[in-house]
Amino acid sequence: MESRERVKIFFKTGKRIRSGFTLIEIIFVVMIVLIILGIALPNFSKTYSGVLLNQTAQDLTYSMRYAQSLAINKGIMTRLVVDESKGSYWAEEQLTDDTGDVTDDFVKGKGRLSRPVQVQADIELECEGGQIMFYPDGSIEKKRLYLCRKEKCFTVTTKELWGQIALLNGKVL
Repeated sequence: MESRERVKIFFKTGKRIRSGFTLIEIIFVVMIVLIILGIALPNFSKTYSGVLLNQTAQDLTYSMRYAQSLAINKGIMTRLVVDESKGSYWAEEQLTDDTGDVTDDFVKGKGRLSRPVQVQADIELECEGGQIMFYPDGSIEKKRLYLCRKEKCFTVTTKELWGQIALLNGKVL
């Protein structure tokens, strides 16, 4: 309705035309929105928690693949060290002495993926033996790592396939 028509109607009838919402209507709509949010918010936090666990498992898998490619490319052994008590992991490479011969000692690598990675406090990180060895021929020590949050778990394993790392849904024993 145009403003001229409103003015004409006001003067003909003597009554104002109401437009807009009453306070009760606004409160009712706000209550409906709050009820919907109250139902949806707990589901969102569960979904976010699952996505975060999945991302952590994928990051661990990528770090293991990095350690494997480092071993192959440099022709030295590397290892992924897991500190279960601190919930962290990092890649280390075998040291070489001044003559280029390989030693039995390991040191943290210089790459971005060799820095310690801290998993979230509510994610439990478990590794058989605390480390996984990666050899220059591409083979990997056969072990399993578990990432769990409440009832949801992921298994990162090298036991199922030779020289490959698999990410499995659930805790595979």
